[in-house]
Amino acid sequence: MGEMDSIDPKILLVGEEGISLRDYSGLLERSGFQVRMRPPGVGIFDDLFSFEPRLILVELSKPGIDWRRIFREARERPQFIPIIFLASLEAAGEAAEVVKEGAADFLIQPVGAQALLFRIRKALERQQLEAELKSLQRELRFRRNEDYIVGGSAGIQFLLGEIIKIAGADLNVMITGETGTGKELVARAIHYNGKRAGRPFIAVNCSAIPDPLLENQMFGHVKGSYTGADAAAKGLYEEADGGTLFFDEIGDLPFPLQAKLLKVLESGEFRKIGGIETVRVDVRTLAATHKDLSVEVKEGRFREDLFYRLNAFPIHIPPLRRRKEDIPLLVNHFCRLHQDKLDKKLEGFSTSAIQKLMFYDWPGNVRELENRVRQAMINAAGPLVYREDIQLEENGESHSFKSFKEAKQEFEKNYVMNVLRITNGNVTEAAKLAQKERKDFYDLMRKHRLHAQKFRSP
Repeated sequence: MGEMDSIDPKILLVGEEGISLRDYSGLLERSGFQVRMRPPGVGIFDDLFSFEPRLILVELSKPGIDWRRIFREARERPQFIPIIFLASLEAAGEAAEVVKEGAADFLIQPVGAQALLFRIRKALERQQLEAELKSLQRELRFRRNEDYIVGGSAGIQFLLGEIIKIAGADLNVMITGETGTGKELVARAIHYNGKRAGRPFIAVNCSAIPDPLLENQMFGHVKGSYTGADAAAKGLYEEADGGTLFFDEIGDLPFPLQAKLLKVLESGEFRKIGGIETVRVDVRTLAATHKDLSVEVKEGRFREDLFYRLNAFPIHIPPLRRRKEDIPLLVNHFCRLHQDKLDKKLEGFSTSAIQKLMFYDWPGNVRELENRVRQAMINAAGPLVYREDIQLEENGESHSFKSFKEAKQEFEKNYVMNVLRITNGNVTEAAKLAQKERKDFYDLMRKHRLHAQKFRSP
């Protein structure tokens, strides 16, 4: 928020001239915003270019104001400008329409000063995050449409920045995260945005191949090396020569194979099963795990030297329950992705359906969300997916089996954590965003044992 305050964001205030409109204008100017007022009957197109507002605030004092034209003109800009509507009770019936059209927010008057300023700042933050996200997405290249990393949260923005940073460096990367967070998706993004993008990308799941077969898969064999080996066969390292080999669930790699993998990482050389000749390859190795490999090392199940070789650049993917603001974007993405496959032409998910998805903790993360979205699309009888079409496990709902006190404590802790994430661990800015005194915000952090440095980007 410090950056926004320093540049005095411009707000275009659209409405009928009157006391309330002048009150809003005065409030915004006292709060550090530059304001221009414009009657609703006059085109705002010229203002969008001459004034260049960061946000449009529209007062719907009576029904019938042509807010659709305001949307159309705002969309003429290369970067869509967030629009907040302030409606009287008489015009409240239009709320659902403007929200569906893409309004940033909709408030029923009278609106308190602090509430209005908070909503405006949140809309400006979202606009800034989305602009940064689009910039990062433009920098990233992906092989297929379904390979896109979807999300607008601070966690996803940081992740995309890390991918861009490491993609061209050609170092080994360790990708960590819970099951279903999209570790292979991140690996593909690293490969296709690096120097090896035109060469093979090969993925192997260490937990899905039986131990006796995994070495053969990795290094291949010579003819006659074992019964049934009637011909020589290449392994994955040879197939990936010049490109990238991705080891998913590297924590499940058998201990004897860890030494052989270490040798390849150190020298770029290996021998096939039954062979005496050394094979040289040039392969970038990416690895992923949901396990804590430092614990595996301490308990003797994973080689320490291999861990440090693989962990040249660590990347962590946040779980979905820590970035729930990405759920609507992910739902829309999966809905578009699967419509043709399921032969279902849908308008999308209803507000109540999205709310149900937002209240769920997603132990299976993005993979589970995609499965539930696909299932709900099949269940839907009409053009919209409703709450009743979504089937979720009861023990995954964040509000299940909790007392009111427990739910309140959990909400409070998550709120403080989210504010700290947004402000990158800046407690002064976090307190300002939460509309709390700095001392009171520190008390909340101590209450929930939260430390600001954990939320600061490296």
